[in-house]
Amino acid sequence: MKHFLLITNQKKDKEFVVTNQITEILEKQGATVCVCTEGTKESFDIILKEHSNIQCAIALGGDGTLLRCARFCQDYHLPIVGVNLGTLGFLAEIEIGRLEKTLCNLVKGEYQIENRMMIKGVVSRKGQVIYEGISLNDIVVTRNGYSRMIELSIFVNGELVDIYEADGVVVATPTGSTAYNLSAAGPIVCPTTKLMVVTPISPHSLTARSVVLDGEDEIVIQVGKMRHEKMEQTIASFDGNHSIELLPEDTITITKAMETTKLIKMREVNFYQILRNKIGNQHKINQDMS
Repeated sequence: MKHFLLITNQKKDKEFVVTNQITEILEKQGATVCVCTEGTKESFDIILKEHSNIQCAIALGGDGTLLRCARFCQDYHLPIVGVNLGTLGFLAEIEIGRLEKTLCNLVKGEYQIENRMMIKGVVSRKGQVIYEGISLNDIVVTRNGYSRMIELSIFVNGELVDIYEADGVVVATPTGSTAYNLSAAGPIVCPTTKLMVVTPISPHSLTARSVVLDGEDEIVIQVGKMRHEKMEQTIASFDGNHSIELLPEDTITITKAMETTKLIKMREVNFYQILRNKIGNQHKINQDMS
Protein backbone atom coordinates (compact mmCIF):
# COMPACT_ATOMS: atom_id res chain seq x y z
CA MET A 1 0.00 0.00 0.00
CA LYS A 2 1.21 3.47 -0.87
CA HIS A 3 -1.75 5.84 -0.39
CA PHE A 4 -3.26 6.44 3.04
CA LEU A 5 -5.95 8.51 4.74
CA LEU A 6 -5.51 9.32 8.43
CA ILE A 7 -8.70 9.94 10.41
CA THR A 8 -7.64 11.64 13.63
CA ASN A 9 -9.62 11.98 16.84
CA GLN A 10 -8.52 15.45 17.94
CA LYS A 11 -9.52 14.77 21.55
CA LYS A 12 -7.03 11.89 21.69
CA ASP A 13 -4.27 13.55 19.64
CA LYS A 14 -4.76 17.22 20.53
CA GLU A 15 -1.45 18.54 19.22
CA PHE A 16 -1.42 16.07 16.30
CA VAL A 17 1.79 14.57 17.67
CA VAL A 18 0.95 11.01 16.63
CA THR A 19 -0.68 12.18 13.39
CA ASN A 20 2.54 13.95 12.38
CA GLN A 21 4.64 10.99 13.49
CA ILE A 22 2.64 8.57 11.36
CA THR A 23 2.75 10.93 8.40
CA GLU A 24 6.53 11.19 8.66
CA ILE A 25 7.02 7.42 8.92
CA LEU A 26 4.78 6.69 5.91
CA GLU A 27 6.28 9.42 3.74
CA LYS A 28 9.78 8.09 4.46
CA GLN A 29 8.55 4.80 3.01
CA GLY A 30 7.48 6.57 -0.18
CA ALA A 31 3.79 6.68 0.68
CA THR A 32 1.34 9.57 0.32
CA VAL A 33 -0.81 10.70 3.25
CA CYS A 34 -4.03 12.72 3.53
CA VAL A 35 -5.38 13.78 6.91
CA CYS A 36 -9.03 14.13 7.96
CA THR A 37 -9.48 15.86 11.32
CA GLU A 38 -13.07 17.13 11.20
CA GLY A 39 -14.57 13.72 11.93
CA THR A 40 -17.60 14.15 9.68
CA LYS A 41 -18.85 12.04 6.79
CA GLU A 42 -18.97 15.14 4.60
CA SER A 43 -15.27 15.95 5.08
CA PHE A 44 -14.40 12.28 4.55
CA ASP A 45 -16.34 12.17 1.27
CA ILE A 46 -14.68 15.35 -0.01
CA ILE A 47 -11.19 13.92 0.58
CA LEU A 48 -12.07 10.62 -1.11
CA LYS A 49 -13.42 12.43 -4.15
CA GLU A 50 -10.27 14.53 -4.42
CA HIS A 51 -7.93 11.59 -3.77
CA SER A 52 -9.46 8.54 -5.46
CA ASN A 53 -6.19 6.59 -5.17
CA ILE A 54 -6.42 6.15 -1.39
CA GLN A 55 -5.99 2.48 -0.49
CA CYS A 56 -6.32 2.40 3.28
CA ALA A 57 -7.87 4.37 6.16
CA ILE A 58 -5.95 4.63 9.42
CA ALA A 59 -8.10 5.54 12.44
CA LEU A 60 -6.23 7.34 15.24
CA GLY A 61 -8.01 7.21 18.57
CA GLY A 62 -9.90 4.43 20.31
CA ASP A 63 -12.44 1.87 19.24
CA GLY A 64 -15.07 4.60 18.88
CA THR A 65 -12.95 6.34 16.26
CA LEU A 66 -12.55 3.10 14.34
CA LEU A 67 -16.30 2.43 14.46
CA ARG A 68 -16.99 5.90 13.04
CA CYS A 69 -14.36 5.26 10.39
CA ALA A 70 -16.07 1.96 9.48
CA ARG A 71 -19.32 3.84 8.87
CA PHE A 72 -17.50 6.37 6.67
CA CYS A 73 -15.74 3.66 4.63
CA GLN A 74 -18.75 1.47 3.89
CA ASP A 75 -19.38 3.02 0.47
CA TYR A 76 -15.73 2.89 -0.60
CA HIS A 77 -14.71 -0.66 0.41
CA LEU A 78 -11.58 0.74 2.03
CA PRO A 79 -9.70 -1.48 4.47
CA ILE A 80 -9.22 0.06 7.93
CA VAL A 81 -6.55 -0.23 10.59
CA GLY A 82 -6.70 1.41 14.00
CA VAL A 83 -3.97 3.08 16.07
CA ASN A 84 -4.82 2.85 19.76
CA LEU A 85 -4.70 6.21 21.54
CA GLY A 86 -7.40 5.21 24.00
CA THR A 87 -7.55 2.85 26.97
CA LEU A 88 -8.71 -0.65 26.03
CA GLY A 89 -8.55 -0.32 22.25
CA PHE A 90 -9.80 -3.82 21.52
CA LEU A 91 -10.33 -3.18 17.79
CA ALA A 92 -7.27 -1.02 17.23
CA GLU A 93 -4.49 -3.08 15.70
CA ILE A 94 -1.48 -0.80 16.16
CA GLU A 95 -0.02 0.15 19.53
CA ILE A 96 2.15 3.26 19.90
CA GLY A 97 5.16 1.26 21.04
CA ARG A 98 5.29 -0.64 17.72
CA LEU A 99 4.23 2.22 15.48
CA GLU A 100 7.18 2.44 13.06
CA LYS A 101 7.67 -1.30 12.56
CA THR A 102 3.96 -1.94 12.02
CA LEU A 103 3.51 0.92 9.57
CA CYS A 104 6.54 -0.22 7.57
CA ASN A 105 5.01 -3.70 7.36
CA LEU A 106 1.75 -2.14 6.21
CA VAL A 107 3.49 -0.35 3.34
CA LYS A 108 5.27 -3.61 2.41
CA GLY A 109 1.96 -5.44 2.22
CA GLU A 110 2.65 -7.69 5.21
CA TYR A 111 -0.89 -7.91 6.55
CA GLN A 112 -4.18 -9.77 6.23
CA ILE A 113 -7.71 -8.46 5.73
CA GLU A 114 -10.69 -9.76 7.69
CA ASN A 115 -14.19 -9.10 6.35
CA ARG A 116 -16.26 -8.37 9.45
CA MET A 117 -20.03 -8.75 9.42
CA MET A 118 -22.17 -5.62 9.88
CA ILE A 119 -25.85 -5.32 10.77
CA LYS A 120 -28.55 -3.06 9.35
CA GLY A 121 -31.32 -1.50 11.40
CA VAL A 122 -34.53 -0.12 9.88
CA VAL A 123 -36.73 1.96 12.21
CA SER A 124 -40.44 2.10 11.34
CA ARG A 125 -43.27 4.17 12.76
CA LYS A 126 -46.87 3.41 11.83
CA GLY A 127 -45.69 1.41 8.84
CA GLN A 128 -43.35 4.12 7.51
CA VAL A 129 -39.55 3.86 7.54
CA ILE A 130 -38.09 6.83 9.43
CA TYR A 131 -34.43 5.81 9.68
CA GLU A 132 -31.91 3.27 8.36
CA GLY A 133 -28.36 2.68 9.56
CA ILE A 134 -25.67 0.04 9.75
CA SER A 135 -23.30 -0.93 12.56
CA LEU A 136 -20.09 -2.88 12.95
CA ASN A 137 -20.46 -3.46 16.70
CA ASP A 138 -24.08 -3.27 17.76
CA ILE A 139 -27.50 -1.71 17.65
CA VAL A 140 -28.81 -0.91 21.13
CA VAL A 141 -32.39 -0.09 22.09
CA THR A 142 -32.41 1.41 25.56
CA ARG A 143 -34.17 3.77 27.92
CA ASN A 144 -33.05 7.37 27.67
CA GLY A 145 -31.71 9.11 30.76
CA TYR A 146 -33.73 8.57 33.93
CA SER A 147 -36.85 7.18 32.30
CA ARG A 148 -38.56 4.06 33.68
CA MET A 149 -37.81 0.51 32.63
CA ILE A 150 -39.05 -0.14 29.11
CA GLU A 151 -40.95 -3.04 27.56
CA LEU A 152 -39.45 -4.55 24.43
CA SER A 153 -40.93 -7.42 22.43
CA ILE A 154 -38.35 -9.47 20.50
CA PHE A 155 -39.38 -11.35 17.36
CA VAL A 156 -37.13 -13.61 15.26
CA ASN A 157 -38.34 -14.51 11.76
CA GLY A 158 -41.84 -13.48 12.78
CA GLU A 159 -41.97 -15.57 15.97
CA LEU A 160 -42.11 -14.00 19.42
CA VAL A 161 -38.98 -14.91 21.42
CA ASP A 162 -39.56 -12.93 24.61
CA ILE A 163 -40.91 -9.71 26.09
CA TYR A 164 -38.26 -7.96 28.17
CA GLU A 165 -38.94 -5.56 31.01
CA ALA A 166 -35.46 -4.10 31.10
CA ASP A 167 -33.20 -1.10 30.65
CA GLY A 168 -32.87 -2.17 27.02
CA VAL A 169 -31.48 -4.77 24.67
CA VAL A 170 -28.24 -5.13 22.69
CA VAL A 171 -28.11 -6.75 19.25
CA ALA A 172 -24.42 -7.39 18.66
CA THR A 173 -22.31 -8.66 15.81
CA PRO A 174 -19.43 -11.05 16.54
CA THR A 175 -17.10 -8.03 16.47
CA GLY A 176 -19.34 -6.24 18.98
CA SER A 177 -19.61 -9.21 21.31
CA THR A 178 -16.69 -7.83 23.34
CA ALA A 179 -18.27 -4.37 23.68
CA TYR A 180 -21.62 -3.47 25.32
CA ASN A 181 -22.79 -7.06 24.88
CA LEU A 182 -19.98 -8.26 27.17
CA SER A 183 -20.78 -5.59 29.77
CA ALA A 184 -24.40 -6.83 29.76
CA ALA A 185 -23.16 -10.39 30.49
CA GLY A 186 -23.51 -11.59 26.91
CA PRO A 187 -21.23 -14.23 25.35
CA ILE A 188 -17.92 -13.57 23.62
CA VAL A 189 -17.99 -14.71 19.99
CA CYS A 190 -15.16 -15.31 17.54
CA PRO A 191 -15.20 -12.11 15.42
CA THR A 192 -15.03 -13.81 12.02
CA THR A 193 -18.24 -15.81 12.48
CA LYS A 194 -21.56 -14.78 10.92
CA LEU A 195 -24.17 -14.53 13.64
CA MET A 196 -26.02 -12.10 15.92
CA VAL A 197 -26.37 -12.00 19.70
CA VAL A 198 -29.43 -10.57 21.46
CA THR A 199 -28.68 -9.61 25.08
CA PRO A 200 -31.11 -7.90 27.49
CA ILE A 201 -29.72 -5.05 29.60
CA SER A 202 -30.54 -5.34 33.32
CA PRO A 203 -33.73 -7.36 32.73
CA HIS A 204 -36.33 -7.54 35.49
CA SER A 205 -36.23 -11.33 35.38
CA LEU A 206 -34.40 -14.30 36.87
CA THR A 207 -34.39 -16.24 33.59
CA ALA A 208 -33.69 -13.73 30.79
CA ARG A 209 -30.55 -14.74 28.92
CA SER A 210 -28.70 -13.89 25.72
CA VAL A 211 -29.86 -15.57 22.53
CA VAL A 212 -27.40 -16.43 19.75
CA LEU A 213 -28.97 -16.31 16.29
CA ASP A 214 -27.99 -17.20 12.75
CA GLY A 215 -26.61 -14.36 10.67
CA GLU A 216 -29.45 -14.75 8.16
CA ASP A 217 -32.20 -14.32 10.77
CA GLU A 218 -34.44 -11.26 10.95
CA ILE A 219 -34.85 -9.62 14.36
CA VAL A 220 -37.70 -7.22 15.09
CA ILE A 221 -37.77 -5.20 18.31
CA GLN A 222 -41.06 -3.50 19.15
CA VAL A 223 -41.31 -0.80 21.80
CA GLY A 224 -44.10 -1.42 24.31
CA LYS A 225 -47.15 0.78 24.66
CA MET A 226 -47.22 3.74 27.03
CA ARG A 227 -48.12 2.52 30.52
CA HIS A 228 -47.95 5.76 32.49
CA GLU A 229 -49.06 9.34 32.10
CA LYS A 230 -45.49 10.27 31.25
CA MET A 231 -44.21 8.51 28.15
CA GLU A 232 -41.12 6.37 28.63
CA GLN A 233 -38.21 7.65 26.58
CA THR A 234 -36.53 5.07 24.35
CA ILE A 235 -33.67 5.45 21.89
CA ALA A 236 -31.99 3.25 19.29
CA SER A 237 -28.22 3.70 19.09
CA PHE A 238 -26.04 2.60 16.17
CA ASP A 239 -22.48 1.84 17.29
CA GLY A 240 -22.86 4.64 19.83
CA ASN A 241 -22.34 7.17 17.02
CA HIS A 242 -25.92 7.98 16.10
CA SER A 243 -29.14 7.73 18.10
CA ILE A 244 -32.79 8.10 17.19
CA GLU A 245 -35.69 8.55 19.60
CA LEU A 246 -38.32 5.81 19.54
CA LEU A 247 -42.01 6.08 20.41
CA PRO A 248 -44.35 3.37 21.73
CA GLU A 249 -45.17 0.75 19.06
CA ASP A 250 -42.18 1.78 16.91
CA THR A 251 -40.24 -1.16 15.53
CA ILE A 252 -36.64 -1.68 14.51
CA THR A 253 -35.88 -4.50 12.09
CA ILE A 254 -32.31 -5.82 12.26
CA THR A 255 -30.66 -8.04 9.65
CA LYS A 256 -27.19 -8.79 8.37
CA ALA A 257 -26.02 -5.89 6.22
CA MET A 258 -24.82 -6.36 2.67
CA GLU A 259 -21.81 -4.21 3.56
CA THR A 260 -18.83 -5.55 5.48
CA THR A 261 -15.95 -3.82 7.24
CA LYS A 262 -12.49 -4.73 5.98
CA LEU A 263 -10.22 -4.75 9.02
CA ILE A 264 -6.48 -5.01 8.51
CA LYS A 265 -4.88 -7.55 10.84
CA MET A 266 -1.14 -7.35 11.46
CA ARG A 267 -0.59 -8.86 14.87
CA GLU A 268 1.07 -12.20 15.26
CA VAL A 269 -1.14 -12.93 18.27
CA ASN A 270 -4.54 -14.55 17.76
CA PHE A 271 -7.99 -13.49 18.97
CA TYR A 272 -7.76 -15.44 22.23
CA GLN A 273 -4.39 -13.92 23.10
CA ILE A 274 -5.88 -10.48 22.52
CA LEU A 275 -8.74 -11.41 24.88
CA ARG A 276 -6.28 -12.34 27.59
CA ASN A 277 -4.06 -9.32 27.04
CA LYS A 278 -6.83 -6.72 26.73
CA ILE A 279 -9.83 -7.85 28.74
CA GLY A 280 -7.95 -10.12 31.14
CA ASN A 281 -5.49 -7.37 32.07
CA GLN A 282 -8.30 -4.85 32.39
CA HIS A 283 -10.05 -7.06 34.96
CA LYS A 284 -6.74 -7.41 36.80
CA ILE A 285 -6.31 -3.62 36.86
CA ASN A 286 -9.84 -3.21 38.22
CA GLN A 287 -9.13 -5.76 40.94
CA ASP A 288 -5.86 -4.08 41.88
CA MET A 289 -7.62 -0.73 42.19
CA SER A 290 -10.42 -2.09 44.38
